This record gives sequence, structure tokens and C-alpha cells, in this order.
Amino acid sequence: LIKETRFFRHRESHAFVRHSVQRHAASGGGSLNLWSVGCSTGQEAYSLALDAIEGFSTARRSGDFAVIGTDLSRSALQEARTGTYPAHALLDLPKEYATRFLEPVGAGRFRFRIEVRSRLAFVVDNLLLRQRGFFPEGADIIFCQNLLIYFRRWRRHDTLNFLAQRLKPGGHLILGPGESHDWCPAGLTRVEHPGVAAYRRPADDEASHGS
Repeated sequence: LIKETRFFRHRESHAFVRHSVQRHAASGGGSLNLWSVGCSTGQEAYSLALDAIEGFSTARRSGDFAVIGTDLSRSALQEARTGTYPAHALLDLPKEYATRFLEPVGAGRFRFRIEVRSRLAFVVDNLLLRQRGFFPEGADIIFCQNLLIYFRRWRRHDTLNFLAQRLKPGGHLILGPGESHDWCPAGLTRVEHPGVAAYRRPADDEASHGS
């Protein structure tokens, strides 16, 4: 199964990511790890990279970040690694991003410039096997949209608990709207943000104050 995907598919969620990165950068935070779960051919992962670039730029800070995209499909990830897409697949990409970050490679195809591609890695991963070989210290942002709808309710809750465990303190888990409207992953709190299904793991100092 290769899920339907496009750049900035849920714009409100990506705006939330940009704002989160901006706040992190403005507060003097360190490097960021972002995880695109079920990234298919990579549009979501590249969108997250652009979100991070924009967030640091808005905060007027330089910052280091990495994006990991995972999926079951080797063929989808092979396409994602090239960072190359036909013009029709780029229609949802803001024009200013296309101008700044894409280069033509012929035959009506465009490739993300190396300064973007170098921020991403794509890994074959079965989410249900609970592999933990990447981001051993945890992720700052986990983006998992339009994947859980294929899971049974109990499997969805189990998977969300696993993802919650992979968050750094202070990190955010961002789901698709309606994918977990009646339930909150263990150890996280719901972020009240219009149109966005986001959850946050309390920072260590917040957890200690609450105990």
C-alpha cells in the first residue's frame, strides 16, 4: 500500500510545525529531530524539512535539524531519496519554495537542492515491529498523518503509545485531524490549536513540578 501523498497536505499542521520550530529556535534550543511516519514517496518529509528551514529563518536563528522518513515500501523510499518530482506533483508547493529550493533536471522534473536533501534520510521500517534504530535519543516532532486510519482501534492506540514513547520531553506528536479525537496517548497532553491534532510530552522540569 502506497498512501496518497502531496506536499503540505494538511496546511494547518505544517503551520503548527513551523511555529513550533520557531519557538524552539527563539528560545535557544539545540538541534531538532523530525520523524515522518509512513512518508511514502517523500513529499511529507520534504515538507517538514521546509517547515524547519522556515521556522529557523523566522526566528532569525541558524539551526541544525534532521528529518527521518520511514515507510514499508522500498520502491517509494527509493523515489523519495532522489528528491526529484514531476511538475504536476509540485502544484501544492508554494511558489517561493519552488524558486528557492528546486532545480530543474530535465524532462519536466525538478529536484530539491542539496541543502535540503542533505537534511533527510529515508529508512525502510515496519511501525508495527517497534524498531528503534533511529533517533535513539527520541524525536522532537513526530508527524503521523493518514496512516492510522488503516489500523484497527486497538492497534491504533497501541501504535500511538509507542510513538509517544519515542518523543523527547517537550516534543510534539502531530496526527491527522480526526485520527484520535476520542483518545490521548499515554503521557501526553492535547495541544489546543484550531484544526490541528497535536499532543505534547511535558518537559522534564514540568513533569517534576507536577509530581
